[in-house]
Amino acid sequence: MYCTIDDIKEQLPERELIQLTDDARTGEVDPSVANRAIEDAVAVIDGYVAKKALVPLNPAPAIIRKICVDFAICNLHARRMDEIPEAQKERCEQGHKMLVLYSKGQITLGLQPAPEAPGEPGADAALVNARKKIFGEDELDKMP
Repeated sequence: MYCTIDDIKEQLPERELIQLTDDARTGEVDPSVANRAIEDAVAVIDGYVAKKALVPLNPAPAIIRKICVDFAICNLHARRMDEIPEAQKERCEQGHKMLVLYSKGQITLGLQPAPEAPGEPGADAALVNARKKIFGEDELDKMP
């Protein structure tokens, strides 16, 4: 996972995190609910990042942790059908934009590119086209 419940607590007051996760009304943060929101955020991030880098990221750059926290908080608000606070919504949109730019190769996010698969030419590889044989042994044998 790219963030933890403690990372979320740095952005949300614990009281609010309890409201967003405490389905059983225990008065405490439900770690299974919070971790599910984090897992869903990681899945979205990996969906974009996997186009250019190996996932899961280990270690994940700080910007990925931040995006994961923002997405997880949006996920928690969305599951309660609450209106996502405007500032939080903007952070999620910014994270999404960064992931889109990364997947298009326009920014790096501090990640190393994935190694190329064997047998696939890289961007700087020369491509060679061979012409089709006009005369081969089969064609010569067919001649009168």
